Amino acid sequence: MRRSGAGFGIFLTGLVIGLIAGPVIGVWLGFMAYKGERADVARRAGQQTSLRDALVSVQASLCAVRARTEVPNPAGLDYNERWKLAERWAVMAGELQGEADNQVKHACAELLAQAPTDPPAGQQSQRPPS
Repeated sequence: MRRSGAGFGIFLTGLVIGLIAGPVIGVWLGFMAYKGERADVARRAGQQTSLRDALVSVQASLCAVRARTEVPNPAGLDYNERWKLAERWAVMAGELQGEADNQVKHACAELLAQAPTDPPAGQQSQRPPS
């Protein structure tokens, strides 16, 4: 009889320890998982921001090249005229007219303020003969 009483005492001790330790460990693991999930969300947000910046940069470059076909040297224009030029050319294929992204228009207008690095289309660069 004594053996079954001892077994029951061990069972009760294990049960009490399990009832206390189970939730404590579960809460601790839950916080650890939440902390890791927050880091993943922050990392993904950073990647999306980088992707968005790259997309704006590419679209602004396309806008500037297209706008320079209309006005070969837009650097001489004031900011409002460059903005209007950027509004006209920042609309990408598949977008509705007038719905170009403001970030793209701003970046395009900034690119148009810079002097062109390549000669305008149809003109050859003046290289010395080889």
